Amino acid sequence: MRDPGPPTAQSRVLVLVLMATALLAGLYYSLRFGGWSMEVDAGRQAVAADGMVVTGELVHRRSYSNGYGYAAQLAAVSEVTGLPVQPVQLGSSVWVMVVALVAFVTYREFLDSPAGAALAVLLLMIQPDFLFYVLRGSHERNTWTFALLMLFLLLRSRRYVQQAARMLAYVALFYIAFAAMAASNLYFAATFANAILIALLAGWVLERLGLKDQEPGEKRAAVMRRLLLITLACLALVYILVNYGYRPALSAYYYFYSLADRIGLVTLGGQPVESPASYAVVGQTWRSSGVYLALTGLQWLIALASLLAWAIELPRLRKAPPRRWLLWLLYAAFGVLMAVGLLADLAGFLNANLQVRMFTPFALFSSALAAGLIRRGYTALGARGRRLAAVGATGLMIYASLAAALKVSNDPAVGNLWLFYSPAEVGAAKWTGKHVQQEIWVDTWDHLAHALSFRQGYNNTGEYRWGIMPSPAPYTLISELARLRANRIGLSLPYTLDQNRVYDNGLVQIYDRRAFTPYAR
Repeated sequence: MRDPGPPTAQSRVLVLVLMATALLAGLYYSLRFGGWSMEVDAGRQAVAADGMVVTGELVHRRSYSNGYGYAAQLAAVSEVTGLPVQPVQLGSSVWVMVVALVAFVTYREFLDSPAGAALAVLLLMIQPDFLFYVLRGSHERNTWTFALLMLFLLLRSRRYVQQAARMLAYVALFYIAFAAMAASNLYFAATFANAILIALLAGWVLERLGLKDQEPGEKRAAVMRRLLLITLACLALVYILVNYGYRPALSAYYYFYSLADRIGLVTLGGQPVESPASYAVVGQTWRSSGVYLALTGLQWLIALASLLAWAIELPRLRKAPPRRWLLWLLYAAFGVLMAVGLLADLAGFLNANLQVRMFTPFALFSSALAAGLIRRGYTALGARGRRLAAVGATGLMIYASLAAALKVSNDPAVGNLWLFYSPAEVGAAKWTGKHVQQEIWVDTWDHLAHALSFRQGYNNTGEYRWGIMPSPAPYTLISELARLRANRIGLSLPYTLDQNRVYDNGLVQIYDRRAFTPYAR
């Protein structure tokens, strides 16, 4: 494999355009509601980071169980800048620029073309179910940055098979990147290692079937041994971190045990499983199923295009270069994991959203394959066809960008479950922090509870409850936003006419359930 050499002027321009586009996406997400937006994982990570700042310890009572890397990053930035964790978290969506940059250099290795790499990044960034997870304040913006970096280092190391020192440097950086990914999220690190294992097995089967020629400069057995070594080393790193490096991660054993049990119920029979929330929730989260399809339709077209490209390349694998061979195998591996995620969701595993979470790494590879297919189709057109294709592609990109912006922010124009909250709700929570030491019902879903916990940080003492409860909470918080959301979805709020109103700031009221005996509470 040839050395790519220094970056060209074209590469520099493309990188600047991509980073500017990513910066605009990050700023939009942060500023759309003036900084008053939050979702579940962002709140958990902020509380975990604030706990590190307050206690001075990596592990505390509110640690994030699946990894400490992102929370430690927030805490470090907070300590260096002197800012509280909350504003650091709110402004961190601009990290998407780093994701775009690392994606570009990785795709350039896979596709061997700056223009193809730029197209792949654009396809990646207009897929709302990928963009949301790297814009929100979650570990995934770090997790998938490290995953892309690992792929880049793996491909680069193969360029220097005959130069031991340079190859070892890239190999060492590969394992450092994987260790950072595992520290960010152990579950997804293990998933990535398992994808390499699946790719290894698939490659072994295809070579046995004679669909891949022996690679020049490196014996086939050596290639397979290296992939096997990578898999074993990565899984060993995950095992060490779970069992000896980060105590809260021991909860992972419960998840894997439950996964086996629940998939067994679906595949082997047993008690019936309820309909997964991730499928039933579409009707509640969005104004209609048509709106949802309009917002996400293009990303499914990208997935279909990538599947077509994957199928087209199958008969060409015999002569495919190693980078295309690896891209083809990893796409297939994450496609298998998507199928497993679908099965796990039918079993009710991990809140029934595993296939959605598996779409994020799948999109890393589907974007590259789709970009290659689109470029080949574009170059096959005549001059007039290229002009028409450019106009149509520009219109699609504008539409896709607007749709992605609406979906990732759960904009009220299209969504029913909103990510924003109000200063009035925070003011009510401050009052309850001083005067209430009992459970408080706050909303029909858990968003406001996590938003209030985010604002109050590690020392938050509020016992927030939401949704349907077996018995009424001692206190009930009703906000104007909760009323609007309930009316939009058609849900009922708790009955409060027989309760005492103990707080009212105009937009939020708090009710105290009257005690009829001294022992009612």
